[in-house]
Amino acid sequence: MNYLSSVRSYLDYVEASIKRKFGKASSNAMKFKEYCSAAFDSSFSYRFLYRFRNYAQHCGLPVTRIYFSAKADENDSESSHRSLDVGIDRDELLNNSFDWGKLKQEIAKQPPIIDVNVHLEEMMARLKEIHTEYITDEFVTLRESASYLRDLLQNIANDYNELHLFKLTSHSDDSPASRATMKMQVVRLDLMNDVFDARFAILFEGQ
Repeated sequence: MNYLSSVRSYLDYVEASIKRKFGKASSNAMKFKEYCSAAFDSSFSYRFLYRFRNYAQHCGLPVTRIYFSAKADENDSESSHRSLDVGIDRDELLNNSFDWGKLKQEIAKQPPIIDVNVHLEEMMARLKEIHTEYITDEFVTLRESASYLRDLLQNIANDYNELHLFKLTSHSDDSPASRATMKMQVVRLDLMNDVFDARFAILFEGQ
């Protein structure tokens, strides 16, 4: 339950963050939805576990097999490798009133006991792809912003490691009480320079 909820929380949080930053109809928001849709359309494991989260939340967890094992590490007597094997009842999923939609036909083709571990590995691979695409888009945006700031600083010689940005917002309502507010944001120059690090060059290929 924790894993399934964490996956959903991650996807919802990133989408909300992108929309707040760039706008609901922005290209960034549309691209993130495309990344998620591509993972959903191309992987049964992703589709199954994505919907299984709703099933588990509303109908329970039909777990019929739990096997925990531990194996000593040959290189370290103090540690061991642990694994958890989980299986769920296919027929119980299908006989429930939960609406699986088109996914029901795919679930019917699975073995009587569905090996969750296999699908977890596949879903993690798809989530990694989504996250990589999202981070690439973020770095492209960061590079544009960092380039602008670096251009502002190129003629300024200083030994400081922070840049203080001030934003002045006026509240003009033609009344004597109208005033302006000022917000300050601190930008660490070492982080700004990291955007141009050669290690990240591959992220910008084709961008």
